[in-house]
Amino acid sequence: MAKAGFPNNNAVTFSLVGAGSDNPGNFVLFSAANSIRLAAIGGAVGSNASFSIVTGHIHYDWGFSAPGTYTFDLKASYTDADFGLLESATETYTFNVIPEPSSGALVLAGMAALGTVRRKRR
Repeated sequence: MAKAGFPNNNAVTFSLVGAGSDNPGNFVLFSAANSIRLAAIGGAVGSNASFSIVTGHIHYDWGFSAPGTYTFDLKASYTDADFGLLESATETYTFNVIPEPSSGALVLAGMAALGTVRRKRR
């Protein structure tokens, strides 16, 4: 008998089970309250390797210390009253992190956009 759907009031645990050996920097997943949920230092999984949630709609922020390509292996699990421990397959996620534009580049882009708006009004 297969069971599908989301668990009812059971904590779902998200686990970082691997980090790419070629990751160019450090990584954190954190909440608005600055609580670190997952972390990796280069290619090594940090001490924050898993976290659990029971319910709700939560937003998390992803932080990377350097531009480049990062890979992470993640899985989810929960314990069901009837079926015991249920786990997802481990999935590999790839993030291509680009550098932030400098403040000077942002000012120039803003000035160019303003010039375009002014030309359209004439």
